[in-house]
Amino acid sequence: MAVVLNQTFLKLKYPNGLEVAEMLSLDNSKIEEIDPNAFKGVDAIRELNLNVNRLKSLDLSMLASMKQLQKLFVGWNQLESVEISNGTDTFDELVELRLNTNKLTKLDTKMFAKMRGLEKLALNYNSLASLDPATFAALTNLRELSLDNNELVSLEPKVFYHLSHLTSLWLDHNKLIALDSSLFANLKHLNNLSLRDNQLSTFGSSNFTSLK
Repeated sequence: MAVVLNQTFLKLKYPNGLEVAEMLSLDNSKIEEIDPNAFKGVDAIRELNLNVNRLKSLDLSMLASMKQLQKLFVGWNQLESVEISNGTDTFDELVELRLNTNKLTKLDTKMFAKMRGLEKLALNYNSLASLDPATFAALTNLRELSLDNNELVSLEPKVFYHLSHLTSLWLDHNKLIALDSSLFANLKHLNNLSLRDNQLSTFGSSNFTSLK
């Protein structure tokens, strides 16, 4: 029988209630589904840990009532899709999102537009083969981006253009063949870049002319 995260599940796990709780840890709970109303009334949470479960999809709209949510961890699941189904939902307080070690092959280009305060984003250990140029356009406050251990073969020249505050970028263990000379053009604060274990055939100083 599938383990469904719902209000009954939460009441059994936290019999004293969660009305004022700031951290909710549900990692390693074998959760396969989340009821859309599971978090109704759970409004004070700042950190939600759903690591090491069995989720195959995630609709972030079910977390929209958590207006103070700052950190969301959903690594080590089986996620194939992540979306925000309600176009009016926003996650303005979210500063850290970890979706590492899942089965993502593509990203919803509109999703990150609802997370303009995001500073840390982990997408490593997925199966991403390409990235839409607009994927990260709204993430102007992003500091750390992990894209290592994916299936990336190429990167659009402007995919990182709006990440002007980025300090760390991990691209190692992909299948990158070449890098456009303007790829890092606007990353004025980048001081940690990892490109190990790719298939780069040419690697010139022109790729890094904009970096300190």
